[in-house]
Amino acid sequence: MQWEIINNIIKKETTVVLFGDYEQSIYSFLGADISFLKSIIENYSVHNFDINYRSPSYLLEIYKEFSKTFFKDEWSVPTTANETIVPEKDALVYRNIDDFDKKEEEYIINKILPYYLDKGTTAILVRFNNKVNDFSYMLESKGISHFKVSTSDIFKSTLLKSTLPFLSSLINPYSRTNWFYNMQHFLKFPNAKTATQFTINLFNSGFIPSDFFFNNENVLIDFKYKIQNERVIVFDTETTGLDTNNDDIIQIAGIELINGKIGQTFEVFLKTDKDLTESQKIHKITREYLDEHAVDRKIALKQFLDFVGKSSLVAHNLKYDKSIIESNLKRENIENSLNTIQFDTLDIAKRLFPRLHKYKLEYLIEYLNIEGINSHNALDDVIATANLIIALETHLEAKIIDQKHFLLVNENAIKKLKENFKETYCKHYNFLKRYVDFSKYFDFLSQELIIQLNFNKPSNYDKLLRYFELKIKEDTLENTLLEWLDILNTFKETDLIIGDENLIISTIHRSKGLQFDNVFIPNCNDGIYPFIYADEEEDARLFYVALTRAKKRLIISSHTKNHKTSFEFKDNVKVFLQYTNVECSKFILPIKSYFNSKDINTST
Repeated sequence: MQWEIINNIIKKETTVVLFGDYEQSIYSFLGADISFLKSIIENYSVHNFDINYRSPSYLLEIYKEFSKTFFKDEWSVPTTANETIVPEKDALVYRNIDDFDKKEEEYIINKILPYYLDKGTTAILVRFNNKVNDFSYMLESKGISHFKVSTSDIFKSTLLKSTLPFLSSLINPYSRTNWFYNMQHFLKFPNAKTATQFTINLFNSGFIPSDFFFNNENVLIDFKYKIQNERVIVFDTETTGLDTNNDDIIQIAGIELINGKIGQTFEVFLKTDKDLTESQKIHKITREYLDEHAVDRKIALKQFLDFVGKSSLVAHNLKYDKSIIESNLKRENIENSLNTIQFDTLDIAKRLFPRLHKYKLEYLIEYLNIEGINSHNALDDVIATANLIIALETHLEAKIIDQKHFLLVNENAIKKLKENFKETYCKHYNFLKRYVDFSKYFDFLSQELIIQLNFNKPSNYDKLLRYFELKIKEDTLENTLLEWLDILNTFKETDLIIGDENLIISTIHRSKGLQFDNVFIPNCNDGIYPFIYADEEEDARLFYVALTRAKKRLIISSHTKNHKTSFEFKDNVKVFLQYTNVECSKFILPIKSYFNSKDINTST
C-alpha cells in the first residue's frame, strides 16, 4: 500500500531517493519483503555507502564475519571503517554462563553490567517482550535506574488509553472508536461490550454523544421543521485555495428552499488579485472569465447577505464555507449578519446513515440516486445539495422516532453521561483553538482524569512530560491544541528515548534505528536465535540489527541449561524441575571464531 501511495504522488520530473540496508530487513510481519527490492532496484541507479563512519574497525570486522556466513552475496556490500581504533579491555566479550537463563540474567546484572554503566549509554537487547520485563524487574529490585521499551509501553497504559480517545473525540465527535473508550471510562459500564453496544445504539439513533453536552439533541427535529415550514438558503463557495484566513472567494451561489420547494437562485463572481494557477484545476474558473464576469468584492458579498436576509443557512461541509465567508467579510470591513440558524447536510447525512464509509456530496448523490452533479462549480453544487436536502427529508421522520425510543430506554445512562462527562468535555473543547504549552496542558488534563477516573499514574509519566517539553523546544512555532493532537497520534514509546537515559532495556525490533555505546545481547541460544518458528534468514538479519546497535562495546552471552517441567500425580501434585544441556546459537559461531582468532576475552 505504501508503494502504491508513493507511485501515485510522484511525477515524471520527481527525483526519488530510497535509503535502506539490505541486511536489516526485519519487519516481514508488517509486510517487508527483501525479495521485493529486486523488482524495485531494476528501476533505480544503485549507490552503495562503503565507508562506515559510526562503528570502529573491531566491531565492523564482527559484522562482516556474520554477514559472510548468513547473508547471500547479492545483499552484502563491502564496508570499511573510517578509522582503526584498538579496542579497550572488555570492549568485546562473550560469556557462556553455566546455568539456566535466569541465572545468566542475574549474572549479567550483578557481575558484568556495573562495569559498563559509567562508560556511556548501555542497552540490553532481547528477543521477546517477556525478557524485557524480566530484566526490568531484576533491575528494579536492585534499585538500578533504567528505561524499559516493550509492547506494554506508556502509550498503552490505562491513562493514555483514556486520554488519547478523549482528546481525539474533541476533534472528531463522529468517531465511534474514541467514544467506546470514553463511555467505558466515564459512564463506568460493567464491561467493554456494554459500553460498545450503548455507543452503537446512540449513533444508530441519529445522535452523537456531544449532542448531550451542547443541547443539540433536537437537531433533526429542528432541521425538519425549518425545511418544511420556512425559507432556508443553501449556499456554496469556490475559492483561490483552502486557507480560510487568507484565500479569496471567487464565486458564491445560493438557492432558496421555501416550505421544502426550490425557489430562486443566486450567483455572483468576485474579483481577485490572487493566483489561480492551482485552484482553477478544480473549479475551472479562469482569470479571463473573472475579468469578464466578476464584480467588486464588497458589492458581491453585500449582495449575498441581502439574498440570505434572516433565513437559515445550509451547506455541505458548512464549517469551511462559513469560515471563509466570515474571513472575507472581515477583510472587506463588512458587518457579518450571518448569525442565523445553520445546518450542515454532511452532519445530517451522518446522522441518518451512520454506517456509510464516506459522505462526500458526489457519493451521496450516487447513493441516494439524486439528480445533480458535484462539479466544483458553486451553482451546480448548491442545486445538488438542495436536491440532497429534499431526499434526506424523506428519512427524517423514521430517525426521529428512533431517537425518541433511545431517549426513553436510556434515560438514566444519558443523565449519567451529562453528569460525569459534560463539564470535562466542554472545558477542553474550548481549548482546541488555543495556543498551549502542550507539556503543561497534558499534565493538567491527566491529573484531572487521574482524579476523576481513579487511574494510576504510569511509571514513565514524568519522562513523557520531559519529552513533550523537548518537542516544544524543537518546534519554532507555537501550536494550538488542535495541531498538537495531530502530532500526538504519531507518538510511540521509543520516541521517549531523548538522550538522558543511561540504561535501556528493549526488544531488538524496537531498537532498530537507535545506537548505544554498550550493547548486551543475552540468551544467545539455539531455539532463541534463530527462533524455532522463525525464518532463519530474517532471524539472522534481526540478530545483525542487535549487533550493529553497538558504537563501542559488544557483550554477548548464552547459558548451558534449559528448563523442562514435568508433573507426577501421587497423593499430592509434585512438580519436578528437570534440565537438559542446550547449544549456543549458531549465530554465535562465526563471532566466537573471530574472538578466538583475535585472542579476545571469551571466558566463562
